[in-house]
Amino acid sequence: MLICMNVPIFGQTSVDADIIKAWVDKAQTLFDEGDYQGAYEWYSKAAEQANPFAEFALGALYLNGLHVKQDFDKAFYWYHKAALQGEANAFCDLGLLYYNGWGVEKNYQEAFKWYMKSATILDEVETQKQVGLFYYQGIGVTKDYKKAYYWTKKAAEQGLADAQHNLGVLYMNGHGTKQDSVQAFYWCLKAAKQGFKLAQLSVAEMYEKGIGTKKNLEEAAYWKQLANSK
Repeated sequence: MLICMNVPIFGQTSVDADIIKAWVDKAQTLFDEGDYQGAYEWYSKAAEQANPFAEFALGALYLNGLHVKQDFDKAFYWYHKAALQGEANAFCDLGLLYYNGWGVEKNYQEAFKWYMKSATILDEVETQKQVGLFYYQGIGVTKDYKKAYYWTKKAAEQGLADAQHNLGVLYMNGHGTKQDSVQAFYWCLKAAKQGFKLAQLSVAEMYEKGIGTKKNLEEAAYWKQLANSK
């Protein structure tokens, strides 16, 4: 196979990598300052030179409708270009687009693939939780409770409240691990203390019925009231 390096496309001017990096840095500074129009302009210049981070950033602007009109088709276009170049920041959102069918036909297998890349390469807690759910429900991948437990636990140990509650549910039902109501209560309580409403209801029920902890109707009432508060 003949590979030609550093040959510009006809009609396109090749720009020094240091200059492109300066454009990206300027765009990021403007973005952090809330100047989304300026960020868009500089990211666009860098993306035209196939800078993967700039492509990812344009995808984010289009996904969230920052300066530009929200456009899922363009968000997918830029995220996909960035991801194919190995820009790890694009993996999670690309999975989200495939999962919801935003800008592309819904495809759970592709969604799982990109979430998994994010979970493993970036150690990203939200995508680790999502991978756990995919394995638990068999979405885009064969159902596997042990792998669901593994990924959910990784996210829970990093402090993600809904993952902590999910881990409590896995312990309660003995899915992917030995059934353990004490561990179920432990993880649900950790999530409840972070304000996660479903976990607060679970803790209330566990106190009410004495599951994984001593029965305590006062605590049950407290957590139930907290869960129902706005």
